[in-house]
Amino acid sequence: MLWRVEYSGRSLKQIKRNHFSFEDVQVAIADAIRKLTGEETSTDMKKLRGVWSGFH
Repeated sequence: MLWRVEYSGRSLKQIKRNHFSFEDVQVAIADAIRKLTGEETSTDMKKLRGVWSGFH
């Protein structure tokens, strides 16, 4: 399965402001996708509370 991940301007600013490595963010997203598709990974994920506003 091929996944395409796009970043919003706000998320790119957040990555830059918090001095995250872009490669580390990509690895974390890939691990999260693997976990959501049922693969065994050592990624901790937390369910967020609140109402999801969807895509804008």
